[in-house]
Amino acid sequence: MSPTTTSKPQARQGAFQQKVSPQVTSPQGTLAEKPASSDPQKTTSSGQTTHSSSAPQISRWWLLCAIVILGGAVFLWFPGPFSPSDDASLSDASHDPVYRANLLYLTHTEQEVGAELLHLLELDALISVAGSSQFGMSFIVDMNVEVGRILKRLNQVLERGTEAIAISLAAIALLRVLVICAELATPWLFLIFVGLSLGWLILALFQRTVLQWSVARKLLRLSATLFLFCWLIIPYALHLSVVVATVVEQSFTEPTGFGYFSAVTDELKGHQRHHRDLKAHAKSSVTLLHKATSAKLHHKVEHGLLVVIQFAIKMLLGLILVPLGLSLLLHHLLCRVLLHHFMVEKRVVKQIMTETHHQ
Repeated sequence: MSPTTTSKPQARQGAFQQKVSPQVTSPQGTLAEKPASSDPQKTTSSGQTTHSSSAPQISRWWLLCAIVILGGAVFLWFPGPFSPSDDASLSDASHDPVYRANLLYLTHTEQEVGAELLHLLELDALISVAGSSQFGMSFIVDMNVEVGRILKRLNQVLERGTEAIAISLAAIALLRVLVICAELATPWLFLIFVGLSLGWLILALFQRTVLQWSVARKLLRLSATLFLFCWLIIPYALHLSVVVATVVEQSFTEPTGFGYFSAVTDELKGHQRHHRDLKAHAKSSVTLLHKATSAKLHHKVEHGLLVVIQFAIKMLLGLILVPLGLSLLLHHLLCRVLLHHFMVEKRVVKQIMTETHHQ
C-alpha cells in the first residue's frame, strides 16, 4: 500500500473524532455550567435570608418613629393643658390669624353691602312714591309720558341691584358659617386622624397584616382629607380670594359701589322745604327728573345698570367662584397628590409586607 492510501483512512478517522468530540464535550460543558448556575442561587438565597433578618428591625423602627412623630404632633397642637397660662391668652392663641382675617373681611364686606342696600332702598322708595297712583295721573298730564318709562326702567335696574345684594348677603352668611365650623372642627378632626393613625400603627407592631387593611387606609384618607379641608383648604381659599377679588375690582373702569345711586337720590330729592309734604316732595322729584331727562337721564340709567352688573360680578367672583375654584385646586394639590402618592403609598405598604413576609 502506498502512503497516500494509508493517509486517507487516517484523515477520515481524524475527521470522525472531531465530529464526535463536540458531542462529548457539550454535555461536559453543560455539567460544568450547572454548578456555576447554582452558585448565584445560593448567593441570592443567602442575600434574601440576611435581608429578611434585618427587614423586621427596619420596619419596626419605622413604625416606632411614626408613632413618636404623631405623639409629638399632639403635644405641639395642644400646648394649653401642658403650659400654665391664663384663659384669655389661651382663647386668643387658639384662633388662627387667617381665621381672624377672614372674619374681618366678611364683616367688612357685609357692612359695605348693607350700605349699598340702603342706597338702593332710598332711591326705590323715592321712585315708588313718584310712580304711585296718587300722583301718577297728574305727573303724566303735567309732565311727559317719557318720565313714566324712565321710572319703570330705573325701577328694573334697582330690582336687579337688590337681587345681587340679597345673593351677596346669603353668600357672606354661608361663608361665615363655613369658616366658623371649620375652625371649631379642626382640632377634633386632628384628634380623630391621630387616634386612627396611632391605633393602626400600634396594631401593625404586633400584626403586620393590619397594613393591608383597605378599610383602615380608607378611614385614614377620609379623616386626613376632612382635616386638610378644615385646616388649610377652606381658610386659605377664602384668604386668597380676597387678593383675587381686589385685583378684579381694580380692573373695572367704573366704581363697583352703589354710591352712584345715592347721588341720584340726592339729586331727585329736590328742595329741603318739600321733604315734609309728600305730594310736594313727589312733584318736586318728578320735576327734577324731567329736567334730568332733558339732560340725558337715559345715560344715567344705563350707567346705573353698568354699576349693578359690575357689583354683581365682583360679589360673584369674590364670594363664590374664586373661593370655590381655589378650594378645588388646593384639594387636588393636597388631597389627591399628597395623600394618594405620599401618605398612603401602595408601593411602601407592599415593600413592608414583602419584608415582613421573609421574616
